[in-house]
Amino acid sequence: MRASLLLLLLTVKILSAQSSSWSLTYTPALVQVPDIRYGVQVGAAYRLDPKLQLLTELTTSVGKPYNSTTTYSQYIRIKPELRYFFASIESSAVGYCGLQLSYAHRQWNTTSSGSYYESKFYSDSSVKYTSAVINSPFATATAQVGGVVRLRNHFLFDFFMGLGAKSVFTNYTNVKNPELVESFRPKCKIIFSPDPAWLVNSQQWRFQMNMGVRVMYSL
Repeated sequence: MRASLLLLLLTVKILSAQSSSWSLTYTPALVQVPDIRYGVQVGAAYRLDPKLQLLTELTTSVGKPYNSTTTYSQYIRIKPELRYFFASIESSAVGYCGLQLSYAHRQWNTTSSGSYYESKFYSDSSVKYTSAVINSPFATATAQVGGVVRLRNHFLFDFFMGLGAKSVFTNYTNVKNPELVESFRPKCKIIFSPDPAWLVNSQQWRFQMNMGVRVMYSL
């Protein structure tokens, strides 16, 4: 523990010595593994020139699954983003646009019965099981827009949103008592929401949208 703290302090000191090109970031996050959980998202941004910045963040889930039948859940995501500012990054308030990519590894074990489709949603049959290991990583690409507001010499708020595409790659393994059954599709929903992509044992494409607030500390 002491060694980790010393390493963190040494890293901050080294980055601080390299002018204000570096910033540390924290972003509140929600993740799905498979239920919605809080995530810790931290990162670092490096100023390539007065109007260009490279941001990279890591995210992991925290706490235990809400569903007691979900065990051994894993989630870790890396999210690089290249951002172009419309004025100098040092301005008190400045807008930007950017390209963000991400890749997330996520996996969980379920000890309750369930079912999944083999190749596409709402096919004539599905596979019913009593327990399984679900590996469902995904990748995203989004066009980002946002604005950074400088509060003091070092603290900044970053307001952002992005639109793009998401590709989910799902693979069911260690499936216990698999049984091919007739599938059932609900005819209507009170509130429309797409079914989770991990219910299909193949690759699925989805629309991707993100928005939030990021806290940045300029070194």
